[in-house]
Amino acid sequence: MRSELRLKFSIGFLLFAMLVVAGYFYGLNRGDTDRLQSSLSLQTYSVAPLLSMNQPVEQQIETITKLIRESIAPDSWLEQGGMATLTVYHSNRSFVVNQTGIEHDRIQDLLATLEKIANEKIERVKYDVSHILDENPKSQLNYNSTPYAS
Repeated sequence: MRSELRLKFSIGFLLFAMLVVAGYFYGLNRGDTDRLQSSLSLQTYSVAPLLSMNQPVEQQIETITKLIRESIAPDSWLEQGGMATLTVYHSNRSFVVNQTGIEHDRIQDLLATLEKIANEKIERVKYDVSHILDENPKSQLNYNSTPYAS
């Protein structure tokens, strides 16, 4: 005779077991996300689209990095006793940031906002200039085709 071992579980117990397992895996996943967001990672940012030709490039880049260090998690930077770093590369108009994932998101948002403002200023200048000049710009600028003519 063959003996079979049959286990009987109620539906309530099976649902409870499924919820325990799902909660365990959700907790693991949530913990991984929190851990990844709190660990430092390197990211490169180009600031070339933000720069104006009216001021020295080095000065503009220093202003942008100062804004980042003072407005994005100020206590997290190495200069303030934190672990995050920001290294400037003037030659290619960029910088490398070693910061947490959440702060990288904030830096990206800040740079996107600055770029939007810079583009709006450029569009405004183009618009203003187009209203200064009419269809014949030479006439408005007192253009003389023969310079030094008496």
